[in-house]
Amino acid sequence: MAQDAKASGRRFWPWALATLALGSLGVLGYLLWPGARRAVTRPSSRADTLVA
Repeated sequence: MAQDAKASGRRFWPWALATLALGSLGVLGYLLWPGARRAVTRPSSRADTLVA
């Protein structure tokens, strides 16, 4: 969870405290919290080659 939080630019400590207080519900909250995980978008090389 710490590595994922760092990679996605999120704070780790609130989730660590929630995990300590709530057990596995803290981890579940981290994984399911709406908008918590930021999608990593990469430019598609195919989009540049498509001709309309």
